[in-house]
Amino acid sequence: MEFKKRKYIDEIKKSYLKFETLIHNILDVIVEINTDGSFAYINPQSFDLFGYRPEELIGLNAFDFVHPEDLFLIKKKMSEAFKSRKILSVEYKTKHKKGYYIPVSARGGVYEDQGILKFIGIIRNISEQHYLKEKLIEFKEKYENLRKDLEKQLSEKKIDLKESEQKFHHLFETSPYSVVLLNFRGKIIKCNLATEEIFKFKKDYLIDKNFLELFNVPSKSLSILEEASKACFLLRELHVSLILSSSIGQASL
Repeated sequence: MEFKKRKYIDEIKKSYLKFETLIHNILDVIVEINTDGSFAYINPQSFDLFGYRPEELIGLNAFDFVHPEDLFLIKKKMSEAFKSRKILSVEYKTKHKKGYYIPVSARGGVYEDQGILKFIGIIRNISEQHYLKEKLIEFKEKYENLRKDLEKQLSEKKIDLKESEQKFHHLFETSPYSVVLLNFRGKIIKCNLATEEIFKFKKDYLIDKNFLELFNVPSKSLSILEEASKACFLLRELHVSLILSSSIGQASL
């Protein structure tokens, strides 16, 4: 009987040592908090996170280390955890011994120890994740601003192009000279009102007609048209503008 008792005690000691080794070597901070908010236990990793050794924190109120902005939320969450016994998971800022605040995440739950309720949880430093999150937000803001700037520039360019087109169209239609636009095959693709008046042809009739077949072009102008046609062929696409001011059947370039 005595042997079994000693063996049982040895097993308990071994289990405790394993648990203690695990607690002391885990990277996160493990805390045990009483219902009044005081630290009942904290592992040595508290020094790496808070700058305090465990013996400096035992008995102190955990809420005193919470950033004022997060205090109401943390107290509310802790109260809910003690009442509902549900798992608590929250992010907040905790105070370092040197006075600055560190973003952390806490997760844990309430258990009963000899009739006394206690909260046990794991606190993890999330400074790196917080930094990356801020950088991501900053990147998104820069991207959004850049997108808006590009849209604005494109919008302004569209307006400029529209204004230029309107000016060109106005000059094209109000010119006292006949202005004809040809494609590289010599067909008329556009002409102004002066063309109708000078040559007594309606626009609808002139469009898509071969310029050389419609008008008696002077021989000196034919060489220019031939050169223009060659340029059109080489460039694949080119519009040739001719200013016509002669009588019917005659054209001058």
